[in-house]
Amino acid sequence: MNSISLIKNQLVNVAVTTSESSLGPLTPVTVDEVIGAFKKDSVFREYFDSTHSGLQAKENDRWALDLTVAINDKIADLPKSHTGCELIFRFRKAYGDVNHVALATVWRGQNGVLNIGFAHQESIPRGKESRGRVFDTFDSRAEFNGKPPPVLQSMLKYGLPNVALRTCPSPENVRMAASLSDESCEHPYGFDGKADSEGFHALTCFSVTQAVHNAVQGKLTEMNTAPTVPHVFKELMNDIFGDETFDKYRYFTHNGTKFDLENLPQGQLVKGFLSVGKSWGDLERWDVSPASQATPSSKTASMRPKF
Repeated sequence: MNSISLIKNQLVNVAVTTSESSLGPLTPVTVDEVIGAFKKDSVFREYFDSTHSGLQAKENDRWALDLTVAINDKIADLPKSHTGCELIFRFRKAYGDVNHVALATVWRGQNGVLNIGFAHQESIPRGKESRGRVFDTFDSRAEFNGKPPPVLQSMLKYGLPNVALRTCPSPENVRMAASLSDESCEHPYGFDGKADSEGFHALTCFSVTQAVHNAVQGKLTEMNTAPTVPHVFKELMNDIFGDETFDKYRYFTHNGTKFDLENLPQGQLVKGFLSVGKSWGDLERWDVSPASQATPSSKTASMRPKF
């Protein structure tokens, strides 16, 4: 079983070994299995059930078929030590005009059933500030006074997420999100990584996704408390899409002035983070993309995080 030590919202020496007896070979998946696995999460189930007819239903069917084909293509050359597939999601404009990153893994148990696990961090409104919470589900509506959570708002407006796939040796390690989802692990939401008076570091969805990504890829991991931009964003994007990915987003212009994410003045840190948040993934080749596209001016009702 996974061994997770939790100290002030940081993962310390996460063991990446899993019980081999609980894992079966990842044989090819079917569309029905993929949809059934996603419907285990109430937000995906609500989305599929509410868009079961018309053009959106056809787009959903295509997305599910494309994802099934992409998973089967990946596992056709599955390394001997790998037992699952990692899915990196981009939910478009989930926070106003800011894109949300999240992660899932799929694997088969010894009984042959397709399993799925989710991990992501939400920016939760707490009065005049935002707090961070880790979830192993996309149903965070309890933190939004019962309103549709940001991920559901994103899907209802722009369709299902973009997906990038990789095989992985330790897919069950996605379950560490459950260990981090307790209210006692709530932490400052922020991109600078600084610790508050209680020792909890400011984190973003990139920070949490990177930690879980490393764990399912069989690496010893800890929560990266470096500033999200450029450090965490650069490491995660380059690892997923290739070594030159960060350079595509490194420079941005504000009020006619060009800025470098690697050398941002203190007063431009928020603008740098929002530049990345609004544009990341636009220039990448995703394994799966929805048919509908969000326009640059489009927003969901969910507000941007407050810094």
